[in-house]
Amino acid sequence: MIDKNEIIEFAKIKDLNLSIIERDYVLGWFLAAIQNNTELFENWIFKGGTCLKKCYFENYRFSEDLDFSLIAASHINENFLKDSMLHISKWLYDEIGLEIPLETIVIDLYKNKINNINVQISLKYCGPLRSKSKRSWPKVKFDLSADEKIVKIPEKRKIFHNYSDEPLKGIYVHAYPIDEVFAEKLRALVERCRPRDLYDVIMLYREKDNMKLSSINCLNILKEKCFHKSIDLPNLIKLDNHPQKDILISQWNNMLQHQISNLPNYDVFWKNLSDVFKWLAITPN
Repeated sequence: MIDKNEIIEFAKIKDLNLSIIERDYVLGWFLAAIQNNTELFENWIFKGGTCLKKCYFENYRFSEDLDFSLIAASHINENFLKDSMLHISKWLYDEIGLEIPLETIVIDLYKNKINNINVQISLKYCGPLRSKSKRSWPKVKFDLSADEKIVKIPEKRKIFHNYSDEPLKGIYVHAYPIDEVFAEKLRALVERCRPRDLYDVIMLYREKDNMKLSSINCLNILKEKCFHKSIDLPNLIKLDNHPQKDILISQWNNMLQHQISNLPNYDVFWKNLSDVFKWLAITPN
């Protein structure tokens, strides 16, 4: 495990809290542990904001959890997940000395809005900052779902892990292709209207040329995902009238300013939504 001073130096460069940098470091090693487990590596498909940070944009907002779509629905099983977390915990301790008290591992199986079972796993760790009290040890969360529509073939990608103890051969994951991340983020935005989804949609739109995003491909993927969820395609009017919009505005700083320095105001991003829908050729009904 790296020294505390490396976390301190990195936090100074990024102008962010030490705990955010420590978590980024730890998330990288959790992904390494998943790579080490063939069953998980082949079946857990990385997605979401942390996927963007780790797989596509080195200088992106920092994130706090790990989101996966599961190819094998049989993995939505408490005993299997408990055994998997024990394996991950032991491997991380053997590899870098990361402590994960087994009593802090909580596996929560719950029904989502359409009565399918999703999973949230939370656990505590003792990383390079070495907090003295276990009560104050930070948490990592895993969000797992087996009912998401995976449209494209996942890509094997090397993650960004710019710390001195990066494995010589790197750390790899199976991840959503970038256009599928975009489509899922836009679908999530119209469903839940959360700050991080707005941020990610607009940032991906702004990088569309650099990332060679095709509006036709993104739209087709979005259509499949919305059909799978039995929801209409998003449009600007629906988002402007979204019942959660005021909550998004009120939570913008609280949810994002600790993840990125010099966070712009929400309206800078909201104004770009019209450009997104024009690019996708989606007009209000």
